[in-house]
Amino acid sequence: MRRIMFVLQPKPTFQAQVTIPTTEGEGKITFEFKHKGRKQLLELLNSIGDGEDRKTDAEALSELITDWHGVDEKFSKENLEFLIDNYPAAAKVIFDTYNKALFEGRQKN
Repeated sequence: MRRIMFVLQPKPTFQAQVTIPTTEGEGKITFEFKHKGRKQLLELLNSIGDGEDRKTDAEALSELITDWHGVDEKFSKENLEFLIDNYPAAAKVIFDTYNKALFEGRQKN
C-alpha cells in the first residue's frame, strides 16, 4: 500500500462546484478559489458587513475567487457583482461551499 505524505503547505488554489438557486431550478458554476489559512479567513470574514470600512459580499468573494467555469461571461469583479445582484442566494452558497471545501475537504465515496 502506497502512503502519501501529508503536506503542510496546501496548494494555492482549489476548485469546487457551487449550486446556485434560480427561478428555473439550479445553476452550477465551478469556482477556482484561493486557499486562505485560518487567520486570513477569519480576518476576511470579520471585514464583511455594513459600514464605512466594511467589505461587500462581492469585494470579499473577489479575494477568494480567481476564476469560474460554466458561466457565459468571463470572471471579473463586475460580473461577480452582477451574479450576486441577480441571484440573491449566490453569495451565501458561494461562501458556504468555500467553507465546506476548506474545512471538510474532499470526501471519499
